[in-house]
Amino acid sequence: MVPPCAPKSLPLPPEVEETKEGQERCLLVTSALPYVNNVPHLGNLIGCVLSADAYARFARARGHRVLFVCGTDEYGTATEAKAIEENCTPREICDRYHAIHAAVYEWFDVAFDVFGRTSTPTQTEICQSMFWKIHERGFIKEDTVEQLYSDALERFLADRFVEGTCPHCGYQDARGDQCDACGALLNPIELINPRCKITGTTPRIRSTDHLFLDLPRLKPELEEYIESTSKDGNWSDNCLAVTRAWLRDGLKTRCITRDLKWGTQVPLEGYQDKVFYVWFDAPIGYISITAGQSSDWEKWWKNPGNVELVQFMGKDNVPFHTVIFPSTLIGSGDNWTMMKNISVTEYLNYEGGKFSKSRGTGVFGDDAMKTGIPSEIWRYYLLSNRPEQSDSMFLWTDLQAKNNNELLANLGNFVNRTLKFISARYDGKVPQPTTAGSEDAAVLGREASEIVGTYIAQMERLKLKDGLRLAMALSKLGNGYFQEQQPWVSLKEDPTSCATSIAACAGLVKVLAALLQPFIPSVTAKILKQLNLPEEDYGLGNELVDLVCTPQHLLEPDHPIGHPETIFRTITDEEVVSLRERFSGDQKTDQANAAASADTSKSASRKKAKGGKGAPPVPDKPVDLSRLDIRVGLITNCWRHPEADTLYCEEIDVGEAEPRQVVSGLVKHVPLEEMQNRPCVVLCNLKASKVRGIRSHAMVLCASEEGKAKVETLAPPTGSKPGERIRCDGISPDPDEVLNPKKKIWEQVQVDLTVNGEGLACYGDKPLGTDDGAVTVATVRNAPIS
Repeated sequence: MVPPCAPKSLPLPPEVEETKEGQERCLLVTSALPYVNNVPHLGNLIGCVLSADAYARFARARGHRVLFVCGTDEYGTATEAKAIEENCTPREICDRYHAIHAAVYEWFDVAFDVFGRTSTPTQTEICQSMFWKIHERGFIKEDTVEQLYSDALERFLADRFVEGTCPHCGYQDARGDQCDACGALLNPIELINPRCKITGTTPRIRSTDHLFLDLPRLKPELEEYIESTSKDGNWSDNCLAVTRAWLRDGLKTRCITRDLKWGTQVPLEGYQDKVFYVWFDAPIGYISITAGQSSDWEKWWKNPGNVELVQFMGKDNVPFHTVIFPSTLIGSGDNWTMMKNISVTEYLNYEGGKFSKSRGTGVFGDDAMKTGIPSEIWRYYLLSNRPEQSDSMFLWTDLQAKNNNELLANLGNFVNRTLKFISARYDGKVPQPTTAGSEDAAVLGREASEIVGTYIAQMERLKLKDGLRLAMALSKLGNGYFQEQQPWVSLKEDPTSCATSIAACAGLVKVLAALLQPFIPSVTAKILKQLNLPEEDYGLGNELVDLVCTPQHLLEPDHPIGHPETIFRTITDEEVVSLRERFSGDQKTDQANAAASADTSKSASRKKAKGGKGAPPVPDKPVDLSRLDIRVGLITNCWRHPEADTLYCEEIDVGEAEPRQVVSGLVKHVPLEEMQNRPCVVLCNLKASKVRGIRSHAMVLCASEEGKAKVETLAPPTGSKPGERIRCDGISPDPDEVLNPKKKIWEQVQVDLTVNGEGLACYGDKPLGTDDGAVTVATVRNAPIS
């Protein structure tokens, strides 16, 4: 099968030889293999496939040799369960959903080099070969475990084939592996009153033998790999936190076999009625999928000196890629290409709830194709809302705002006004730049070069959200330059200067096409067509990057452009109302059930705590400024809250790897344009909370006159940098990780935070500040800070 949106041919494999200085970078990029028993929803798409595609496209544009691999994960309990539910075979389920996944990714413009599946003879061959090598090296153990057995089916029951009452919260329909009500991870034999999902009968406990990967013996080599690679590969904080938790809690032997029919058969005598557990088997799928379409697969997968493995996934997949899969590769003893860089996302939720195909809640891949909204809008929205640091929320009004305010009013406006001006005023040909206007063009070039340089650096670090933000910043820069130059005036008063500025704008449009290609490739294709440039002319090589400083020379004088056309359309309020209703499903019921489950869980926790011996009480720290994590912040992006007229949503740099999302009620007090790039003071350890559907992870501190007739943000001292701690003399910072809202720490300390008569922010009578000076307020005096 030809991969969705595949490049015309596979890249040549790198040779297995010593790395030479200046050698072309070879990148093996993988997206976590999506499970085949359902249609991918928007959260699945942004969690791995779209993110990996954006990076792979960027890397190709930079001239790197890239092999982008993905496919459907097809073995395991969930597939068997789905087949039973739909009264068909597991193979029929896999064939049907593999085709659905392929169609969805094709529509979303995903450019895999290799897109395959795990239920193949090649997978069996490579997986069994790897098992034998691990077994021969003594890293496989045998052990007896107790499992639930169905006499009616004459088989052991896998986790997903069992339901019962949760022993933690009392929920009566808990699954064998996890309770959906309280979230507790379970072993099927822990369930109260267990029942077989297939027959409804009560299973019994019976002993069975299984095989285990000896992680404790592999731990020294695994730790050495994690320690060196996590630094070299700049692993994200959320990835490191999960990985280190596994190591800290102590690695245990891990069962790698299951009593199933559908899977890779275990070849060891005495275990041939079992299959390999999906999390031993599935990551090997990256290798077998490549081998299924390239006879030179070992030049990619057994070439660590010349190939960098970059992997994209959601946070729930982290331990299997940083602990289990590396241990498998190390245990085999072969010279595998092991993961260097990893990009991990949090969860994308839907309109205050969760995606659910069965309940009709949320947008799934096949749904998006039927909304009338083009794939490039979906790609832009998902990548700009990528949950890199914390969970994010899909909101229809936010999708509308990003389309109308960012794509249409910013990007589309700049491209269209530039090309239409060339078409109408210069007979459709790029004008000849002159020395007139070159000083302004040079200023534009310097600012554009800085943006492009930062864009490349952030994309190389897998900071895709920042990359897209910077690309749109370049569009905003172009719009501002066009407006300042007023070509409709200068064409008459200073035509030579006008020619330079319009040539510079046209050059910037070409650069924009290149920067946006990883994110919205179909828009890049449209822009290149309107520029009358080849559809492959989106490279981001050093030659283009070096010329950005003189944008007026990026296109040849008299180059004929194509026909300018509008790229984006408005998404109306009526569409939003209709689409939100169409995909709301049983959301209200879901939210009510979730609230009821939470109450049940809390009640069970309280009962469990009664009479138990707890840890000795920890003495309370003093309630003063030391408990607060107050930092210098910089608002890097601000927009109107889609659901509230008085609220802003902000992205604030507080010195962390990613900006924090914050909601503030400042619309009536600070104009939107003044919120952009605004220095501020931020309380960073409040408990995150939802404000009208959007999660806020900090609070911008302000001073307000009585009745809040005037509200002003606190201003950090000039020269201070985002992340610097705000403090006062005589109090050493010792902030809580998160302020406990029940103890009212903030409310008690806030009483002593004021602005004095000189405009200085104070705690009691002591000014707040950094080494660069004091925190101040513009005009508000003798007022509280909140």
